[in-house]
Amino acid sequence: MIETLCEWSRRQNIVVSCFYFDSAAREEQSPKNVLGSLLKQLLVGLETFPEEIVREFRYQMKNLGGRGLQPSEIVHVFQSISPTRCTFICIDAIDECAPVHQLEVLGSLSRLL
Repeated sequence: MIETLCEWSRRQNIVVSCFYFDSAAREEQSPKNVLGSLLKQLLVGLETFPEEIVREFRYQMKNLGGRGLQPSEIVHVFQSISPTRCTFICIDAIDECAPVHQLEVLGSLSRLL
């Protein structure tokens, strides 16, 4: 399915973001890292960045040496971009997500809808 979506994205105005959970990397797959990875894939598909996103990233770079976006901020950026492009988010092996992170990851993904 992911290959088909990626092929469509080359011909149409759609963006595909994918994440595969791996039980061997549970500690590294925090909500911030998972959502950040999905956002990075989304941003790579854009020709230009909306000014709101540029401002947010510049602001974050000034704070604490660039702490990076937090999950709620990543969701906000997604919500500002996704209405402009048809966006598919593919998540595989969610059952491999560390139990301590599952609710936050799923809650964040539900807010993206």
